[in-house]
Amino acid sequence: MKKLNILVTLLMGALLITSCDSDRDDNPTYTLPASFTLNVPANADNNVYDLINSSSITFTVNQPDYGGFPLPTNYTMQVSMDSTFTDAKDDKVANYIELPTPFTSITMSIKASELNEQIIALYESVKNTDSYDNQVRPMYVRAKATVSTISNSIVYSNVVKLPNVLATYKAPDISLPTDMYVVGGSIGDSWKTWQKMTPVFNSAGQFYTVVYMPANGEFKFGTKENDYNGASAIKTITDTNNAAGISAGSDDNIKFANAGWYVLKFVDKIKGGKIQYELIVDKAVVNITGTTVGNFDTAVPCTAPADQTGEWVSQPFTAAGEVRAYVKVPGADWWSTEFTMQISTGNIRFRVEDIPNNWMETLGADYSIQAKVGQKLYFSFDTGKASLK
Repeated sequence: MKKLNILVTLLMGALLITSCDSDRDDNPTYTLPASFTLNVPANADNNVYDLINSSSITFTVNQPDYGGFPLPTNYTMQVSMDSTFTDAKDDKVANYIELPTPFTSITMSIKASELNEQIIALYESVKNTDSYDNQVRPMYVRAKATVSTISNSIVYSNVVKLPNVLATYKAPDISLPTDMYVVGGSIGDSWKTWQKMTPVFNSAGQFYTVVYMPANGEFKFGTKENDYNGASAIKTITDTNNAAGISAGSDDNIKFANAGWYVLKFVDKIKGGKIQYELIVDKAVVNITGTTVGNFDTAVPCTAPADQTGEWVSQPFTAAGEVRAYVKVPGADWWSTEFTMQISTGNIRFRVEDIPNNWMETLGADYSIQAKVGQKLYFSFDTGKASLK
């Protein structure tokens, strides 16, 4: 019996060793490949892909070799203007764009309309322009694969060239806003007064206004009253010299860390069938130019009040004549942001028309502030009133 038991033990040990050797030699092990294959679409070299008149373009890939066994893989397509696929760095933007639609199959049918929009957006970004020239041009595509159950599993395919791609810009069925408003804690009646912004003369989609913001003050904007939009609705915010210390506040409000008077300039553009808002903020400066301060090469700044409850005041006028006042707005000429006062009502009147020579000639005596030597102009952006004393 003892001899039989020893024989059985030896036999079992041999089987165990054989089983372990089998696991080590034959079981697959996950590895991340260096690349995988994106196949060139049929007739790509001889075909013009007219995207606006097509429904889709189909690409196929060979699934990445993860060590000899299939894994659940997500694919996205990337498009570039050249074969390098360079990431954004320093002041340079990326020269490629990733299409938003993901795929889980090795056969990917890309909507031509989506590709059309993305190529135009890529061109405008790389060329830093707002216009697309509707030319046939080569485009380069590659696929990105990611294992859905494994982190750090990104791998890219080879690059495929499409020699002839025609993307066409089509104007969307929307138009730029004709009005814009701001509302906030220090604007008129707190969070109730919608202060109308003024269009920059002869500049479609550009609006400005002057507001006082206390420390940690907040505001929202809209294209009509009660149209509450906040920081997340703005594509870019330029805080000139970081004067305001802007951040996203409570309830998505646009928050100012630093108290002061500021000029707000919105630049509205149509991008991808939607309105894109850009906000530029700078310290508010209001100047007097023209005859009453010497000439139109002179700009004499007005004195700002302590807060929104006070009045701005010009320096005493050194000569008699028509007052020419303007808000200094980033990127705008003085004459495109000037204002006057309607004498009969005392209401501030911003320029919205061509004024070749002066207010008197264009709108008449009721809109021409005729100052005497030593007088000053008083005005409030909060109440919209002005006076000459």
